[in-house]
Amino acid sequence: MSLSFEFSKINTWVFDLDNTLYPPKTNLFAQIEKRMTKWVMQTLELSQVHADELRLQYWQSYGTTLAGLMREHNVDPGPYLTDVHDISFAPLTPDPILAGYISALPGRRIVYTNGTADYATKVIAARGLEGLFDAIYGVEDADLLPKPEFGAFDRVFAKDGFSRQTAAMFEDDPRNLQVPHAMGLKTILISELPNSSPFIDHKPQIYLTSWPNYFCKHSYLPLGVAQPQRYILHKDNMTQTDIIISGGGLAGLMAAAAFGAAGFSVTCIEPTPPVTSPQDQGADLRSTAILQSSYALLERAGIWAKLTSHVAPLQVMRIIDAGGAEPIARVSKEFDATDLNDLPFGWNFPNWLLRRVLLERLAQLPQVNLRTGLSCVGIFTRLDYVQVRLSSGDKLTAKLLIGADGRSSFVRTASNIGVKTWRYGQKALAFAVTHKEAHHNISTEVHRTGGPFTLVPLPDDVQGRPTSAVVWMDHGPKVLAHACLDQQAFDKAITERSAGVLGPLTLLGPRSVWPIISQLADHLVGERMALMAEAARVVPPIGAQGLNMSLVDIVCLLDLAQSHSTDLGSEAMLAAYQKARGFETKARVIGIDALNRASMVGAPALRDLRSLGLQAIYEFKPLRRTLMKKGLVLQRTQA
Repeated sequence: MSLSFEFSKINTWVFDLDNTLYPPKTNLFAQIEKRMTKWVMQTLELSQVHADELRLQYWQSYGTTLAGLMREHNVDPGPYLTDVHDISFAPLTPDPILAGYISALPGRRIVYTNGTADYATKVIAARGLEGLFDAIYGVEDADLLPKPEFGAFDRVFAKDGFSRQTAAMFEDDPRNLQVPHAMGLKTILISELPNSSPFIDHKPQIYLTSWPNYFCKHSYLPLGVAQPQRYILHKDNMTQTDIIISGGGLAGLMAAAAFGAAGFSVTCIEPTPPVTSPQDQGADLRSTAILQSSYALLERAGIWAKLTSHVAPLQVMRIIDAGGAEPIARVSKEFDATDLNDLPFGWNFPNWLLRRVLLERLAQLPQVNLRTGLSCVGIFTRLDYVQVRLSSGDKLTAKLLIGADGRSSFVRTASNIGVKTWRYGQKALAFAVTHKEAHHNISTEVHRTGGPFTLVPLPDDVQGRPTSAVVWMDHGPKVLAHACLDQQAFDKAITERSAGVLGPLTLLGPRSVWPIISQLADHLVGERMALMAEAARVVPPIGAQGLNMSLVDIVCLLDLAQSHSTDLGSEAMLAAYQKARGFETKARVIGIDALNRASMVGAPALRDLRSLGLQAIYEFKPLRRTLMKKGLVLQRTQA
C-alpha cells in the first residue's frame, strides 16, 4: 500500500503544539522550563540545580513536571499552570507557508498539547494560524492527565469524537505516539533523529516545521493539496572535536580540564553558567573532600597549585555515636591517616571555589571550549562517531561523548540506559559555621537519628575564627523546618545536634537544601558514550565518596583514552571502562546505601547496635585498616 493511499483516507489531523507548530530554535519552551524550575525552587525550597533536576526527572517519569508534582507533592495545578505559561511570545513569527499547508488538509484539524488550551491559543495566534483548527485541547481537557498516559489520549479523543482509524497525529516526542498508534491512528514523528520504534509509521528526519514540504515532496499528502514555495532548511553550524562532555558541574569541569591538559580537544556543554562566588544566587555552599587517591588527578588537570592556599587537610576522621537519650557523645572513635601513610586522608575545599579555579584553568586551555546556557537535546551515533544536537540548533561531532549531566542525565536517557533509584525521605542542609574550639584538621560525623551531622574542616575565616563546613542529613520535613529557623534558634539547634564537639556553633553565611537519594545506572556505556559522576550513580554524602568516585571515573577514562588514542571511543575502549568501573561502582552504591540506612535508625535498640558495631570496628585494628583503605581512601581503578 502506498503512503499517499494511506493518507488519502485520513479525515482528522491531530497536531502537537510545542516544537511541532513552531521550530525548536525559537527556544519558546525554554522559557517555560525556566519558569517551571523557578516555581519548583520556590515551592519546594530547593536550589536551582536540584529544582531543574527534579523538573526533568518528573518529566521523564510522569510525562510532565506537573504530573510528578501532583503525585509526589500534592501540588495545586491551577496556580502552577497559570504561572509557568506566563511567557513572552515575541520569538514566534507568522508562518504563511505553514498556514497554507494546514488550511489545505481535508477534514478535521485539532491541536492537543500538554500545556493549557489558553497557552496553545496564544501560540497559534503568534504563528498566524488562527482559524485553521476546529478544536484546541489542553491538559485540562484530559482531567490533568499528561501524555503519554492512555487515559489522557482516551479522554481528549473521546471528547472530540473523531474516528481513530481515519486520523493521523504529528508529534515531536516519540513517547507520545505509542498510545495513539495502538488506538489506530497513523503516527508521524517530527524529528531530525532517526527512530526505529514500531509504533511510529513515518519519520521524516527534518526540522519540525518543514514537515509539509517533506510530505508534499514525497506525495504523502492527499491529492489536490496546494504546494506553496518550498521551505529553505538552514544548515546548522557543525563543529568537530575529540570529546564532548555533557554537563559542566564539578565532575564535568574537572574532566574537561584533565582531558584538555592531556592534549585532547574538548567541548563541554552546561545549561547553567557556573556560580563562583558564595554570595551569588544559586551558589553551591557545600564543600568537597578531595581524597588521597584524587590528588594526582588535580595535578594532571593543572589546578592543584591554585588550590594549595585554600587547603584544609583532613588528618583525622572522627565518628561519634550520640544515639542515647540525650544528644551527647557516648562513643567517639578517631581514624588517623598515619595508620596508612604520611599523607592526610584528603583536603577540603568549598564547591564554589573549585568551580572558580576550574573555570580559570579552562580559560588557559585553547583546546577546551566551555559552552554555557546550552543543553544537549539530541544524540545520533554511528560506529565511528557521535553527533550531538544542542538547544541552539548547532551540531557537534566527536569520537566520544561523556555523560556527566547529573542524576536526571539526558545522555543516559537518550541512550536507553535504565536506572534504579532508592529514596530515603531525607534531605541535606548545607552551610558553614564558626566555632570557638579548633578543629585540628579533624572531620567529624555525629550519628544520632535521621542521618549524620558532618563537620568538615575549612581554613580559618578572615577574622581568624576556626571554620567548618557542615552537611546535616535528616528526614525531609525536619530539614525544611530547620532551614527556616532564625539564626539564634538555628545556632542553638546545630550546637545541640553536633553533641557540642566543637563548642557553640555560629552560622556563617546562607543555608541550602539538597535532596538525598541513591541511584545506579544499569550500565555505564553505550555506542560512543560513557557515563560518569551522577549520571552513573548518586550516593548520600557519607565518607566523601561522591565526587571522589567521579574523579576515579575521570582517571579511568583518561588513562583509557590515552592508551586508545588511535581508536578513541571505540567499543574496545568502552568495554574496558565498563569492566573497570561497573562492579566497583555497584558495590560502593550498595555499601553507602547500607551505611546511610544505619545512620538513620531511631529505635534505641538499633542505635545501641550501631554503637557496638562502631566500637568493634575500631578495636579490631586489621579490620579498621582494611575499611580505611577500602572506604575512606578510594583506590584508583587501573584500566
